[in-house]
Formats: sequence, C-alpha cells, structure tokens
Amino acid sequence: MNYDFYAIKIQAENRTSDDYFLGYFFGKVNSGLEYRFICFPKKYVDREKTPLEMPFAEYKDYLNELYLRISSRSLEIVEMTKEFNVYLGLQIRKMGGMGAQGFRFSKMAEEKNTELIRSELNDLFRNWTSDIILRFTLDFSSFSQIYEQASLSVDTKVMLSSFGADRKDILSISDFYPLLDPMAGVTIDQYEIGSVIWCTISRFSNQTEENRLKKEYPDFFDEAGGNIVPFEGTLVLKELTADGRGVLVKVMIADWFFAKSIILHNMRLLQNTQKLQNRFPKLQEQSFQIGLDNPQARPASKGTTNTAHLENKKPIFDLGTVFIIFAIIALAFLIYFFFFYS
Repeated sequence: MNYDFYAIKIQAENRTSDDYFLGYFFGKVNSGLEYRFICFPKKYVDREKTPLEMPFAEYKDYLNELYLRISSRSLEIVEMTKEFNVYLGLQIRKMGGMGAQGFRFSKMAEEKNTELIRSELNDLFRNWTSDIILRFTLDFSSFSQIYEQASLSVDTKVMLSSFGADRKDILSISDFYPLLDPMAGVTIDQYEIGSVIWCTISRFSNQTEENRLKKEYPDFFDEAGGNIVPFEGTLVLKELTADGRGVLVKVMIADWFFAKSIILHNMRLLQNTQKLQNRFPKLQEQSFQIGLDNPQARPASKGTTNTAHLENKKPIFDLGTVFIIFAIIALAFLIYFFFFYS
C-alpha cells in the first residue's frame, strides 16, 4: 500500500471505573509521532456515534468539538484529560521515547499487524488500568489525500473566481497541490517569494506544456499520465484570497512551467528534503540533489545570487601572517618608547 501517513484511532473504556477514552496516534512513515487523548466519565458518551468509522480528519475534528463541548460542563474532564496525557507521556518515555514508539507503530501499521498494535496499546495503558475494553482502527493517507482532507472545508473554485476573469496569468495556468506535513511543516505565511514549494501537478491546462514536461521528466509520471513524483517549484506569487482564509500561490517549475494553488493558512507545508528523498528515490537523480551535495555545481535560479565565487575566494592574510604583522607593530612601539624615555 502506497501511503505517507498512518493513524491509529482509539476508543477505550475501563471496566472497573468510570473512565472513557477517545484519542489517536498519528505518524509519518518511519518518522515522527504525535498523539492526543481525551478522558471523560462514561455518562458523556454518545452511544449512537461511531467515531472510529470516521475518516481521520473528521475523527480529529470530532474529538476537538467533543472536548470543547463537554469540558465546558465539568472541570473534572479537564483534570482527567490532563492527568491521563501526563501519564501517557511518561509511559512512552519508559518504553523508549517518542522516536522508538513512532518507529514501532510505523512498522506495525505497515504490516497491518493489529495483534501487535493491540499488545502495544495494552502496554501503554497497563499502568493506568489493567481492565480495559480497547477498540481501534487504522487509517492510511498520502500527501495528496492530506491536502484534499485539509481543503474539505472550503470551495477553492469560489476562491479562485474571486480574482476575476481578467486574471489570465492565474486562471489560464495549470493546477498543483502542495505536499503537506501536518507534523513538522510550516505555514504558507512563513514563505517568501523565491522559496521552494514541493508540489504535484493535479491538472494541466495546456497540452503542449503537458507533453513537454512529461518528456523532460518521464520518471515523474506513471503510465496513466499521473504525476507520481513531486516537483520543486519556486514561489513567484502570493496573494490573499478575498475572504482572507487562504493564499493564492503561483510557482515556477523547470524555469518555464507555471502552476497555481489555493493554500489555506492552517496547512503545514513539507520542507524536509531528506524525507522526500526517502519517499521518492527518483528525486535523488535530479538537480536538487546536486545542490545538496555540491552547492557550487548548481546553477543559480532567477532572483537568487550565486555565491560560489565568494566561497572560493582565499583570504588576503592567513592567521600566521596576521600574527607576524602584530608582532612587528608591537616591537616598533617598544623600540619607540625605549628611545623616547631613555
């Protein structure tokens, strides 16, 4: 299965106490891990809801909404949730830390080994309660699905139409979606013109440009013509949408191809090129790899300054020469004072 992120959605209750838990572990393949749990008395459970059947993005929103609603009724829920999350953090630390926990969950999810996952979860809960009813489901998502889920709350076509029919520089070019990293990414607000945005082409607007790009980068597309390896796009335009909820972004790829996208302020864009190389080995063969290994061999892009000639310049004086000059000056002062005062 081709995926970039996994989620373990969890629903649990204590047989011998009033504790009820909802939460998740969310991780990137062979990388980081994050979690969130809420703990509350069973009387607040909506038995008609089946949250584990929800897509992860919806489940996450449901968790937030539920906590806000029930915590406003009782401070006990705030304390229960805080105490359990403190306990869980300590337990994860005892079991090797977040890195080790994320690696184990990643391997178990990859193998879809639900028995091992159940055993791991029981180990995490054991010192809180040994008598627990535990249910969980797995969710998998790719970079593109993460973007689609994050965009569900808005109509990007309406946002684009707000720029007017006269904006041919925008409306006539192809579309892309950015690669998101919900865990360690940064928002579009932190990007400046000239920054790199990793992107996948979702729609071509020009057949000639499509054919040319596919000819220049054949390994970036599958047999059906889908863009399966992300491109390194250079940010050339940022404009706020009319409602202020997002940013219209235009990127340049390969110094001639342009594409657009609507990026919401709460989206976190992927920046870590090492993770991209691990996920898409074909990227290692491209020019950006040359830039990583040998910056001087990479041609400067428009709007940037090539500093290779500065790096290669030798200093006029080395440390030894400077020391000798200072010694001569000091000796001259000593001779001067000796003859002047003697």
